[in-house]
Amino acid sequence: MGQPSPRQVDRYDVGDLVRVVASYVGTDGLTPAKPSYVQVQVMNPLGSVATAAFGSGSVVQVGSAAYAHDFTITHPGSYFYRWLGTGLVQAAEVWELLGESSVFDL
Repeated sequence: MGQPSPRQVDRYDVGDLVRVVASYVGTDGLTPAKPSYVQVQVMNPLGSVATAAFGSGSVVQVGSAAYAHDFTITHPGSYFYRWLGTGLVQAAEVWELLGESSVFDL
């Protein structure tokens, strides 16, 4: 998947709409390639997991082999999201982001 290294954790405020994107490439590591099936899972800080797939309406194609999913930060804490591609391109990657509350959320 063509995303930057996940070493830095992005931070968002509770209430923010977050867009996560996955770009898929072929075995050469450069050429965009479409998986037969694309899925994203998002786990919130309470441990609840939401799953969506391309074609379901909430996962949209934003490039020749790139997909996006939007979700809202509802609680402070760590969110994990996992993109999965299967079929012609097989790849899976897990990323983390952080939801933060403010003085207005107390």
